[in-house]
Order: sequence, then C-alpha cells, then structure tokens
Amino acid sequence: MSEGCWKAAVAAVMLGVLTPGPAEAGVSLPASGPTIVFDFETDESGGDIVHGQIIDPAFDPDDPEFGAGLLTVTSRDLIDEGFAVGPDFHNGVTAFDSDLAGDLDEDLQVGSGNILILQNSALTDTVVVDDPDVGLVYVTPDDEANTDDAGAIVFSFAMPVLLESLDLVDIDEGVQVTATLTDAQGLTRTFLVTPGFTVDINEEGIVADGLSGIETLEFAVLAAQPGENGGEATATEDAGFDLFTVVELDVAFAPAPGFHNPSGGLDNLVVVIPEPGVGAVVLAGLPWVMRRRR
Repeated sequence: MSEGCWKAAVAAVMLGVLTPGPAEAGVSLPASGPTIVFDFETDESGGDIVHGQIIDPAFDPDDPEFGAGLLTVTSRDLIDEGFAVGPDFHNGVTAFDSDLAGDLDEDLQVGSGNILILQNSALTDTVVVDDPDVGLVYVTPDDEANTDDAGAIVFSFAMPVLLESLDLVDIDEGVQVTATLTDAQGLTRTFLVTPGFTVDINEEGIVADGLSGIETLEFAVLAAQPGENGGEATATEDAGFDLFTVVELDVAFAPAPGFHNPSGGLDNLVVVIPEPGVGAVVLAGLPWVMRRRR
C-alpha cells in the first residue's frame, strides 16, 4: 500500500472527520487496524458541516467536503433499477441536522446529529445560499420523496477497507434500501433492507414505545437482521467476496412495492483499516497531518 494512501487515512483521523471507536457490540470481527467512524459532523479538513450543506461534488464542485482523503461521497440516479425517470431527479447528497426540532422534516429528527440524505428536487427545496465558510447550502434540506427521482448515496474508498456497519434512518413502511458492498475484485455482498426496518418517528410515537427511527445495519452479519418495526435486512453475496477489501458502498433508496416514497437517510459509517502496524504509521505521520487543506 502506498505511503500516500496511508497519509490520506491518517490525516482524516487526525483532523477530526474520522473518530476512532470500538467495534460494534455483537459482531465478531478478526483483529485488524483502527476502527473509525464517519459521523458527518465535520469534513475531511476538520471544518464543521452545517444543516443543509451540499456534500455532493456534482452539485457543489467548488467546495468539496470529501475526496482528498480516504473517502469520496457521491450519488447516482436509480435509472438502471427502473425507478428514476426524471426529468428532475434528486439534488445530491446533503447534510441534515437530525438534532433540530420544529418545522422541518420531522421523521428525520432522530437525534443523531448530522445525517446524509438525497435532497428533494421539488422547486421549494432547491433554493441555495452560498456560505463563505462551507459553500452551497440548501435553505430547506429535505429528503427526496418522489419515485421518479429515486437515487443512491455512494461511498468510495481510496484503499481497500473493512466495512463494519451503517445506521439507517426512516426506513419505514414505504421504503426499501439496497446496500451493496463491492470488493477489490469486483465481487459484491448485497443487503436488502425491507420496509419497517425503522419506524417513522413522526407517526409512531417513540417516547411511548421506546422506538428510535434509526437502526444499525451490520455488514459482517449474513443472517437476517430484524429491524424495529417488522422489517429486516437479508444478505446475499458472490462466492469469494472479501469483506476486508471493500472499495465501494452503494446505498440505494427505493419505494417499497405499492408505494411511491424513496425517502430516508444514513449516518455513522464504521470502517476498519485492515492493516498491521498502523500505530507506527500514525506516529510517523503526525507532523504531516497537521497541515490542513484549507
């Protein structure tokens, strides 16, 4: 593995966009390098990400939040799947502060800080302001809810990694998610997440029922993973798929059969660097990583 790749990963850790953390409880993974968490509170240079900030470089190419380090975040339309027919499509990966309350998208207010959504392309949701500190920001961040505009959030990695888990938000009765991991050989492991993996907290009353509207998908688990409201995640994979050499994660939001709402969000992407001797690399890289991109 090149020195440049390792420096990119170390820089992301040291500058705050990646937070070292323990492996998720209940998942047994072989010993490896550091576990790191993308929580989307900061960009790869350590700058705060704000509510409504455009993360997708296709929609704000002048102010990339990610792409120079370990992770690149992009999006695509579900044209091949037969959902996205336009003409507008979604408006790209956007940050939504799920801690905020009030006249916002209440089913996304799950108390997990920033989550990522695909921005709705409805006319009232496409108004942007140019913030001198962070770039373009949607005035009204809102997840895409039109079948014709359905899409996927795509995470690409600068080096092969082990993916541990991802939190999914608002995968209620009208939504299904397909999460596809691709390894360095081009082989895949695919999780189908069915409606009801989470509740819609705007309708279900989480205070009374102890429900959260956010649920963790474990990538090392091949058995069915039950959700909190009757849905589940099931896995299929190509023979020979290697969870330790993942180079891409594609998370597609589609309407469930009989519904027309491909909305939802995600948070807390947990990544492990499967490399021995990483401690020495971190120590050697300390002076280099303190130089920020901006």
